[in-house]
Amino acid sequence: MESPNKIREKLLTCFKNLDTVVAIEYQRMLGSKKLRLREVEGKVLGFNRQMLLAIKSIYPESYKLSRVNDQDDDIVIDNYDTSVDFLGKLSDRLKRFTVLLDLKLKGGAKEWIIEDLITYRLPAGKVRRPKASGGRIVKNDRSKFQFHERIEKKTPGSISLIQRIRAKEKNSDRLQKEIHKRKEMYIESKMRPIYDILYSESPKDGGTTSLTVSEMERLINDASPNPMAKEDIGTAVRKLDELIDGISLITVGTVNVIKVRKLDREADLEKITQS
Repeated sequence: MESPNKIREKLLTCFKNLDTVVAIEYQRMLGSKKLRLREVEGKVLGFNRQMLLAIKSIYPESYKLSRVNDQDDDIVIDNYDTSVDFLGKLSDRLKRFTVLLDLKLKGGAKEWIIEDLITYRLPAGKVRRPKASGGRIVKNDRSKFQFHERIEKKTPGSISLIQRIRAKEKNSDRLQKEIHKRKEMYIESKMRPIYDILYSESPKDGGTTSLTVSEMERLINDASPNPMAKEDIGTAVRKLDELIDGISLITVGTVNVIKVRKLDREADLEKITQS
């Protein structure tokens, strides 16, 4: 049994870390939004099946859960959101979960266990069995066995295999272009916050400040609840290098170093806005 404050702290931490892990995997896999419970348990401290079911009970729209082959410990965690910019929604999701959690705990018992918060029940998993294709049964005169002979039918609206392949490739190209476009929009949305950090680190009376991209990654992720990949930080800094005179990205050996001189904030922000 634990106090409401302790339960609240545990659940908020687990929800925030779960969302972060899903967001990182979502970005890394370019849109894949499904994870297994076993995968997440190894990445989120204190996270388990009970925590997941409690989160789902409190915030039903957070994740879609499904059980595989009726195994309680084999759960698929599926994010409802299909937007590539899921990273930008972590803060709003955390606020929503916090409000719902506080409503749940308000006026309740003085001591709780996680199981007290679980009202959601996993649907039963389905074991899919292959269906025999339609066809006529042909006797084999030399044996007692029978087998189904598959009958291929071409309906008037069907298309050839090569046409299906070309259509699939076309859809794949369109999807890749959309993903690339959304990725560019995401990078552009992060240029202002990255500039703000560089401005805070810049010398105010001349000289030059140097930061590695790894150090920049730590500063960004310490200042924001939404983690940003090192590769994306490098891309955003390169764009700032092209726009802002006082910012340059150079490579020293195998290390990318950001050089920052005295910055004109008002003029720089205007350039970023117009880019």
